[in-house]
Amino acid sequence: MVYLFALIFIGAAIAAIVGLIKPSLFKFKSDVVPNRWKVFGIFFLVSFVSLAFVGVFAPEVESSNNVSVEVKKDATEVQAATSKVDEQKPVADDKERNLGLTHEQFRASLNQKLKSIKVSHLRPVAEFDLEKGEVNDTFNVMFTDAVGVVGTVSKSSDMVKEITLLFGGESDQDAADFLIVTGLIVQTLSPGKDSAPKELVPLMEKAVENKNETQTKVIDGKTYTVIDSDVLGLNIVISS
Repeated sequence: MVYLFALIFIGAAIAAIVGLIKPSLFKFKSDVVPNRWKVFGIFFLVSFVSLAFVGVFAPEVESSNNVSVEVKKDATEVQAATSKVDEQKPVADDKERNLGLTHEQFRASLNQKLKSIKVSHLRPVAEFDLEKGEVNDTFNVMFTDAVGVVGTVSKSSDMVKEITLLFGGESDQDAADFLIVTGLIVQTLSPGKDSAPKELVPLMEKAVENKNETQTKVIDGKTYTVIDSDVLGLNIVISS
């Protein structure tokens, strides 16, 4: 209905203007030209009445204040829901677990101990060639053909997170070299605990006696995991 009265309003307004300019267009039953002001007045009255009916039948429009309140309410609800989701997210542990030394501190301390024992074929490490990873970097050092060390380093802090000693030899000399390197690394990681290397020996013996079985012990706050594998040989993993 509102559209009908709107069309009448527009048509009457146009007719009022046309009647004011050229009233001769509104001759109906006689040849007498109607008075232009009379034509204008009639159509103006029609347009005014139709405009009034447009106002009567027009649907109510929600006020801008109400819309603003609703928008603010929705925004508040969304913010509250987002905060609730954030509260439910697990909080990451800011303190990353590590062995207490950066890879350079570990290398420097180990080199001092290697120099002190004066074993010619167990040379100090010139530098760690870090292999970059997405989360952690790693380094790999072969002291002999049978004795190697792999280290895991935090990319964010450069702290050593894990040390793995690898042994794949068969001779007594290979075994002696492995024990020397293992003892020096344990001393490097536990400088204030002289008994740490001795505590590790029974764990290694137990691993050799029980092939392919993992043996674990905490020494000076560090976890030592030892396994003598048929495939990989004797491995010692030191972690925090």
